[in-house]
Amino acid sequence: MSKIKVENKAATPFLQRSGVQSVIASLICILGGLIVGLIVLVLMAVFSKDIPLSEAFQGIWIILSGPMAAGNANDILFTFGNMLFTATPLIMTGLSVSLAFKTGLFNIGAPGQYLMGAMGSLVVALGIPQGSMPSWCIWTLALLTGTVLGVIWGAIPGFFKAKFNVNEVIVCILTN
Repeated sequence: MSKIKVENKAATPFLQRSGVQSVIASLICILGGLIVGLIVLVLMAVFSKDIPLSEAFQGIWIILSGPMAAGNANDILFTFGNMLFTATPLIMTGLSVSLAFKTGLFNIGAPGQYLMGAMGSLVVALGIPQGSMPSWCIWTLALLTGTVLGVIWGAIPGFFKAKFNVNEVIVCILTN
């Protein structure tokens, strides 16, 4: 019989709680990455005759300000939407990996699943003649097709693990 250790929040100081320490560790990693990026930008400016040092600091400011550095309101909205458009598939792919990791599996096949889903969505979206059905139907069919193909591609390692007891990491790598 195993004992489960439950954290007593009332007795544990705020900074010593595991959730707070996890957030602090993540923030320290982000800050460290920004500092390393700034150092790289400064070194590039120092050793390049074409880049002034002020542009290194301007570059890190653009990284920190993100889409808000675009200019007027229309440019900011367009840049923010473009950022969401580009980041959403990566966020969803990361979410799929984290979901599998929480269950004790290691999903190294997420890039292949993402690519198969994207391919299926594109085939449906571009294969249906324009004007043959409402655009919301095409979007819905493309989304469902992408989801189904991604699931099928992700089920291949599961099938080989269940049927032949093959290591799912190897099969995931092969399906990428």
